[in-house]
Amino acid sequence: MNRAIPSRPRRRESGFTLIELLTAIAIFTVLAGMLFQMLKSGLDIWRQGEGNRQALEKGINLLDEVVREIRMAQAFEPAGAESAKIRMLVDYESFDLNMDDIDESSLQRIRFVRSCPEERTDNRLRLAGDWPGGERGSSDVVSAAEDADVRSARPTGGLAEVAYATMAVPSKVGDPGLLTLYRMFRTPIGRDDSIFADDSFDDPKKLDASAVAVAENVLHFGVKLWSRDTRGFDVPVDSEFGPLSVWDSTRGHLLDSIGMNHFRLAKDETSLDAIWDDVFPRRVLITLVVEADQDEAGDLRLTSDVSATSTRVKIDSPRAIDSDTPFPYLKIEGEWVKWSEADAGWLTVERGVRGSSAVAHLAGATLHLGRTFQRVVDLPVYREDWNDE
Repeated sequence: MNRAIPSRPRRRESGFTLIELLTAIAIFTVLAGMLFQMLKSGLDIWRQGEGNRQALEKGINLLDEVVREIRMAQAFEPAGAESAKIRMLVDYESFDLNMDDIDESSLQRIRFVRSCPEERTDNRLRLAGDWPGGERGSSDVVSAAEDADVRSARPTGGLAEVAYATMAVPSKVGDPGLLTLYRMFRTPIGRDDSIFADDSFDDPKKLDASAVAVAENVLHFGVKLWSRDTRGFDVPVDSEFGPLSVWDSTRGHLLDSIGMNHFRLAKDETSLDAIWDDVFPRRVLITLVVEADQDEAGDLRLTSDVSATSTRVKIDSPRAIDSDTPFPYLKIEGEWVKWSEADAGWLTVERGVRGSSAVAHLAGATLHLGRTFQRVVDLPVYREDWNDE
């Protein structure tokens, strides 16, 4: 009798069900997302640190160079000098940076005469004056033809004119908040193309051809000057005991009775040639603000329109505001504002500071915070006049 052989249970075929596959894909997607977020956060931290490092190096190097030159400032004419007059001039020039027919920025510039130790190391300056009758001067913008004929240049006389100023080429599409810092050098002093000429800085394109761009993506360059009445740099600028924002060592050039170029120690035009009443500041506070990370510049923006009189603005990244910063300044396009309170992205601000003008801004306008560097320089050659009435 044949027995029926029991059938073996069917073995499950190898593989995954659709639910298992979907579950695995979901887990993998979550893990990949977490890994990507970790990598992105790490890259953001690295990029921020790299941007801060570059800003730190740029700010320190620039400030060191400006300080070095200001410390060499001179206040007394050399013996026998007549037309070559030593002076220091700090003033403002207004500009329309976004071509809307409104001067929204008044950019500060500093011009002074200093000693010229470069003539001992720079071949162009060392050989200047070797041939009699030389009429050409020397600058830091030199063509190859001029460089080959250095002996036709006039001797330096041991002095040079130096200027620092920020500028931006006016543009409807460019960022008016980003400026270029220029340095101008001329020797001997008192030439026809002196940097003290009134039109030395009135044209950005002309300045670009006659000066050297020492730094781009600068947000602000300015100075405060310690006068005979100053009690501290923390006192309001241009107040009775505060520092001054303009300076005219001759006391006969900046004669505006009101406005940004009003010099409190000014006299009249007869003081231009009166060497005995010249004045030079005791100290100079230099402030330099540079863009910390150009790759992320423009990420911070206004979220609503702002009128020219509004004292509150709303930004799209409240976490970018550091409530403990000693420099609570924000640049909206070409205008600087100083904020005092921050609440859920709303900032209470003082408009038109650091030489800028309060103008209207549209939602989406670019904002800049930047990194601030400051240095106080004592001038060994300061001169005061207490004989005024």
